[in-house]
Amino acid sequence: MTGKDEPPSFTNRTTRWSRVYYKSSEEPDRKKRNRQIRADLVLDQQKCDVYTSEYIEDSPDLAELDRTKRRSEAARIKGYFERIRAYSIPFVIIEPEVGLGSICRVFETINSTGSRPTTFDLAVARFFPKPDLRELMDAAKERAPLLSRYDVDGDRILQIVATVRADRENRVPEPSRSELLRLPGSRIEQEWDLAVDSMVSALEWASRNGARRGKLPNFGILVSLAAFMRLFPDEDRRIDKDRGAALGRWYFSRLLRPGARVAANWPIGRDFVDLVRHKREGSPLTFEEVRLSEQAIVEMPEQDNRFNALRCIMASSVKTDLLTGNDLMDDEIEEHHIFPRSQRAFDPRRRKLYDSIANRTLLLKSTNRALSNERPRVYIERLIKSAREAGVVEGLRARLREHLVPWSESVDEPGFADRFEERNFEQFLRERAGLLLQKVRETIGESLLIRSDAGPEAEEGEVEE
Repeated sequence: MTGKDEPPSFTNRTTRWSRVYYKSSEEPDRKKRNRQIRADLVLDQQKCDVYTSEYIEDSPDLAELDRTKRRSEAARIKGYFERIRAYSIPFVIIEPEVGLGSICRVFETINSTGSRPTTFDLAVARFFPKPDLRELMDAAKERAPLLSRYDVDGDRILQIVATVRADRENRVPEPSRSELLRLPGSRIEQEWDLAVDSMVSALEWASRNGARRGKLPNFGILVSLAAFMRLFPDEDRRIDKDRGAALGRWYFSRLLRPGARVAANWPIGRDFVDLVRHKREGSPLTFEEVRLSEQAIVEMPEQDNRFNALRCIMASSVKTDLLTGNDLMDDEIEEHHIFPRSQRAFDPRRRKLYDSIANRTLLLKSTNRALSNERPRVYIERLIKSAREAGVVEGLRARLREHLVPWSESVDEPGFADRFEERNFEQFLRERAGLLLQKVRETIGESLLIRSDAGPEAEEGEVEE
């Protein structure tokens, strides 16, 4: 029994009040003075119409209605039954020999009006209940928070498993959707945790090379690197010491390669094979040729895959806050527009320039918020004054160099801050793009072919899908 003011509880009740009804051949067509009709009889139009008419004409429930209204009620009820009989469920007949890829395309087409299922969604359905991929991925993210930080989807882990499997079977790896859905469930269970660990190692390596949350330039290359680390687990500890510079050049030359696409699967296998041959056979790594110019950097849209690569190259050298000199902490970093976007002109081309990679740097979130839309001439003049009073002009010069701020060698000269007037905005962008181009050269060496022409490079970078 419950207390006087407590809600009723069924926890300790017996089940004597429960009753189970079974449909049998003796089940009557109608009950409750013909108010209820057995559901399956709705499909029998003739019988259903007769029963409806009998109820309308004979039932005392409708005694107050005249003949016209009774007929109207009969038509309304018959209309409901007709709608049930006419209801159809669409289906697609798929022959047994149709491959998984085709089945997935049919599934996606049917569901195109809703949320498009990812490859991992399809894999979850394909392998459930053993293994339960959703449960495995949730456990992996709890164990390795870096996966959530970088929004790693479960299909990336499956791609590592598929790539390593292909290598062990002496096949050319191409971790496509069909390949992932053909993986044996037992293989996934066996390799899952190891693949997760190798992806974490690849993410840690990318973080040391400028990658930040939401700014990963290309997940495909990380899958290649992670699969390589899965085959050679010691590489995540030795790679920076033994040949970090070569791997960095390899990595960034691919991020900046012409036509790089985030979604492509075949480059994952190609890049993986290049790393594996380098390890097993001692063959040199393949470095992509990269063509860039100052103008291309200035005018590069954020949707270009190379934009994030340049972000990473810039971030790999920026370690301190420009204004305070404090260390940049991963969770406290924000991108700062040196010339504030609030100054954007009416000219569409000039307006886009304020979003250029050449107009951005990294600051602590608190510094960025404090600066807000303050113009660079104002805060740089304040920085110079403070540095002179404290006798740390050389420290300020070093920070300006670190942030690739042009003209930093002249920081102690009179009128230095005046160079950051709005009228010099485009010159500032060109000068800073030149410094960023030098940083690219330091990173990828001879792989960089600097273009001499000033024309657009639309044919070189492809927009991320």
